[in-house]
Amino acid sequence: MRGSVSSIGERPQLHVAPTAKTPPFDRRLGEQAISVGKAFEAVASYLADRGLLRRVSRVGHRIVHGGREFARATLLDQGVLI
Repeated sequence: MRGSVSSIGERPQLHVAPTAKTPPFDRRLGEQAISVGKAFEAVASYLADRGLLRRVSRVGHRIVHGGREFARATLLDQGVLI
């Protein structure tokens, strides 16, 4: 299963891509910005409501504001954070 929360700065949206066992799901999470915590709560609620939390094996976070320094996928570690 794959999904994302997009546009948390304005008109956030939860999107879950369809799989053989799950239909596509899209839900607007309000008309104004939300925090990362609220975005996580939306994802956790979606998974919990469908009994899917135990099936989660990995969680990723896409950071799209790396500028020239981070132009491709980069492991987020202490060196990157400093």
